[in-house]
Amino acid sequence: MDHPDKVHDLVFSPPMSSPEEIAELIINSAEDGEMERIKPRHTGVLAKVGFLLPFMQKIVKPVMVKQGARNKEKYLSKVKEN
Repeated sequence: MDHPDKVHDLVFSPPMSSPEEIAELIINSAEDGEMERIKPRHTGVLAKVGFLLPFMQKIVKPVMVKQGARNKEKYLSKVKEN
């Protein structure tokens, strides 16, 4: 990520996955042929709820943006340390 400070806070709302976690998902997909994996699982649930009940987006989105802002700050401070 070249400029994470320019990425919208909402993108950082789910926890970031490690390279090892992503590799595991890829291996699992290669083994069982499943074309799509969702990590973390609650992200998929929230996407479905947002699609089926659009009014919920107005309730959930501000909470997710706040969480994303906190996660982004943690990420940026970690990047600056390295």
